[in-house]
Amino acid sequence: MKFLIQNISNGKIEISEGPKPKLSKNEVLIKTKKSLISSGTERYLLEFGKSNIIKKIVNNRDKVELVLNKFKNDGLRDTFEAINNKLNTPIQIGYCNLGIVEESLSEEFKPGDKVLSNGYHAEYVTVNQNLCVKVPNDINENDALFGILGAIALNGIRIINPQINENIAVYGFGLIGNIVSKILKISGCNVIALDNSNKFKDAEKIGVKFINSSSENINEIINNLTNNKGVDATIVCSNSNSEIPLNNSISITRKLGRVVLIGNEKINLLRKEMYDKEIKFEVSKSYGPGRYDYNYEKLGHDYPFEYVRWTEKRNIETIIDLLNKKLIEFNELIEKKYNFENYEDAYKNLETTSNAIIFDYNFEKEKAEKPKYDILNLETRTPKKLQSEISLIGSGNHASKILLPIFKKEGFQFNNLCGGSASSSFVIKKKYNFFSNIENEDKIFSDVNTKNILICTPHYLHADQLIKAIHNDKNVFIEKPIAINTSQLKKIKNCLVGKKINSFFHVNFNRRYSIFSKILKNRICNKDIPKTIQINVNTSPYEKLDGWLSDKNKSGGIINGEACHFIDLAKFFIDSKIVNYDIKKNGKNEDFQIYLGFADHSTCTINYFFSGSKNFPKEEVKIFSNGNVGVISNFKKIKIVGNKNYSKNSLFSQMKGHKESIKAFKSKIKERYSDNNYFNDILDTTEICLELSGEI
Repeated sequence: MKFLIQNISNGKIEISEGPKPKLSKNEVLIKTKKSLISSGTERYLLEFGKSNIIKKIVNNRDKVELVLNKFKNDGLRDTFEAINNKLNTPIQIGYCNLGIVEESLSEEFKPGDKVLSNGYHAEYVTVNQNLCVKVPNDINENDALFGILGAIALNGIRIINPQINENIAVYGFGLIGNIVSKILKISGCNVIALDNSNKFKDAEKIGVKFINSSSENINEIINNLTNNKGVDATIVCSNSNSEIPLNNSISITRKLGRVVLIGNEKINLLRKEMYDKEIKFEVSKSYGPGRYDYNYEKLGHDYPFEYVRWTEKRNIETIIDLLNKKLIEFNELIEKKYNFENYEDAYKNLETTSNAIIFDYNFEKEKAEKPKYDILNLETRTPKKLQSEISLIGSGNHASKILLPIFKKEGFQFNNLCGGSASSSFVIKKKYNFFSNIENEDKIFSDVNTKNILICTPHYLHADQLIKAIHNDKNVFIEKPIAINTSQLKKIKNCLVGKKINSFFHVNFNRRYSIFSKILKNRICNKDIPKTIQINVNTSPYEKLDGWLSDKNKSGGIINGEACHFIDLAKFFIDSKIVNYDIKKNGKNEDFQIYLGFADHSTCTINYFFSGSKNFPKEEVKIFSNGNVGVISNFKKIKIVGNKNYSKNSLFSQMKGHKESIKAFKSKIKERYSDNNYFNDILDTTEICLELSGEI
């Protein structure tokens, strides 16, 4: 399929090709008919991309502190690479998509349904059911495309709770401002539009008053229109990164009035006037309640109707309903229509218009052959050295930014790629010169030219993929964990029992391979002397309470998905069997402590803190042994105090052991490694994690 991507570093937009996106639970696969370019949001992305690095920093000052903290904790090189990767990783663009459902894993939609979603500019998109609504056949499709933008406008309107015959100012009369005005008009409000361009006629068409916001006597004009009372509320829809629109809005709003910000303006409010008038100020968040909520947008869990009357989906449905009742239309807001292939002309036009532009997708010319990204020519292509080739399943940030650069430096030849979003897989294929980008991972497992596989998929997929690799005699470098529940672990054990293993799997418990970890073990971890280890993990609350890590069905939870690293690290230092273990939780702030007892009487405590400061190092390892104390701070510094004093700093980056872990994998390939003790140790760690997390 074809889709549009934009490079954030220079603003360049190009058309790309890749496999159709895969469906997850509660999602639908949509074949696009039309999509809409939003003049405000997409022009902002274009201008941001074309701006120099100084302007990027000035316009994103809220991110500067995050960069400084990363530099402090992770080092100069890691910080630079993170910023460089962010700026040079293209993103998919677009968020107003209309099409026909082709496949569905949602009970709400079936193939053949016409739907509106916030999908990208792409021939095919996958969207969760809570970001998708049905469109009646008798509604004009071009009008329906405005349902997403209409929901943004409607959410801001709901916040001010307008009453019939109230005077409402709309500051900024671009695309969103125009839609806001239309909705307010049919709601019975008196609308006054303010903008610094000559849009009097546009305002007149929909029956609203218009004031040039550059006028010096705005307050006087507003007073004349409102009987010297001021407007009851102001909705700010401008996008100038200036403090003027908001402060002007406060000035024209009456006492006890409301001001809502939909656009992107600098917030530097004049306290005295807000205090004197007791103005209520609020920022509107996109389409409405549910936006950016993982459980709502990714898992498809709805908010109870009686408690959250207007979610983002119900706001989109409202616009479609208004169109169906012929109470509103948007046709005059369309600047021009283009075929999808003529995207360059469309974006050139975007530079000179504040109206919407529509893409039409032409499916009349079906290709007779499959696109080249889906071809596996096994007969004519053979890697130079089968031992040094590797295929990738999963194309997320960890693979692209951490692992693949190291595999490349270690001389691996990249073979086939499967999985991830359309944009991420496209970038990886191009950057690392993968032979093929394919839709079906089974082709990788069955490919005779693939002996080694790198698995970087979401955790819940690891077990089945590992089993496929074992059955097909593939060597696997796999991210932790290998299983997220007892059922998966049992399947892996059954797969290994009684089978002659002609390959191996290497789990990337990278911290045990770190140079710092090896220094501590070699210098102070005498095998015959019990050791006491304390590992502190200072992490952010959102990593525990929000996002995919909190979704145990996909991640396995924080113990299986993350704390497993530190259990493995403790086993590395102590080199003895864990004989007892326990976990204690702080019910108020979600902190927890894992206790490990070893056969040689050593102990380890792993403390997870979600209530600390982000300015403090995230990871700290302390080992007390035989008159020595060894400390690793954030895998940037190591210090030993006692009989064997030692210190070492890494100024430019963390040394977490990824490079050494990949080198170990490479050595195993060369030696045709097979070690049942290693397999059993990994299974033991997995079983401990599952029991600590309550899975056993």
